[in-house]
Amino acid sequence: MSRTSLAALVSASLLAGCTAAPPSEAVRSLNELPTRTTLPVGSATETAPADTTVPASVRACEDRDMATASVAPDPTLTIGPGTFMEAIQQRGRLVVGFDQNTEGFAALDLDTGDIVGLEVDLAREIAKRLFPDADDHVEPFPLVTANKTDRVADGTVDLTIDAVSMTCERWAQVAFSAEYYTAHQQFLVRADSDIRDAADLVGRKICVTRGSSSEGILKEYVPKAEPVPVDSRTDCLVKLENDEVDAYFGHDTFLYGMLPQDPTVEIRSDILDPKVTVSHYGIAIAKEHEDFVRYVNGVLESLIADGTWQELIDRHLEPLHIPHVDPPIPDYRRDHA
Repeated sequence: MSRTSLAALVSASLLAGCTAAPPSEAVRSLNELPTRTTLPVGSATETAPADTTVPASVRACEDRDMATASVAPDPTLTIGPGTFMEAIQQRGRLVVGFDQNTEGFAALDLDTGDIVGLEVDLAREIAKRLFPDADDHVEPFPLVTANKTDRVADGTVDLTIDAVSMTCERWAQVAFSAEYYTAHQQFLVRADSDIRDAADLVGRKICVTRGSSSEGILKEYVPKAEPVPVDSRTDCLVKLENDEVDAYFGHDTFLYGMLPQDPTVEIRSDILDPKVTVSHYGIAIAKEHEDFVRYVNGVLESLIADGTWQELIDRHLEPLHIPHVDPPIPDYRRDHA
């Protein structure tokens, strides 16, 4: 089977279908995090006019730099009556939204039919603390970018672990755990492409997944490019291979997993300022389940503290040659209103 047809097959399959550890003392100030910067007016990456329809809650979140601010674990939290954790236990399974086509993070194994990767194993670590037996209590629910927070908000899934970038707009819909991985958006192009800097993006067709943070960044910082939105990440690879687009703009975590599938494509990094392409991955959980957010944050802290997080990174991401990232330091500065 050709690499193109393999990508198309995976894409088609998508469309068919603990006690918490004490909080770490290494608390990150969001003032140290990169923030969006307005690039020179008149450049190829001139920002689009400000959106005056942004809800007040989103504007307040942005003004207070709250995009990555989760709630701290509670060392006294137990799985007791009335908690969402107890409801999950009584159901007997943890329903988790995953993408199925991101190598290293959550990808469908066409031989076994299982979804495997870093995010799948993180879900299993959460489930192991809810169900302390040898069985796998994770029930995967396949998602595409456009519905990965919708299915959390409507209760279809208990949580989504799907390279969800924490943004103030998404906080208006769901709550997030602390960060579990940091990525950057980059451009995937054909090896013979002349796209080398932002000026080369003017008038070019750039594939993005519909509803993604990448789509928003492209529209804001490269308004003279032509976005081509699609439903799934592999759709962008197929379009690039078929010369339907000039580039795919997506997280580097996605792009490195695509390189082994096609030796004729390559990643062009730092075309845009890294300050505007940084993506902080959080686990999306329904707003009404703050107890579960605190519980999950306790699990994440314990995984980082005991070395499990690094073991999972080494197992799933190192073979793809994804650049090294340090363990994330959670931001618990203040709660969302």
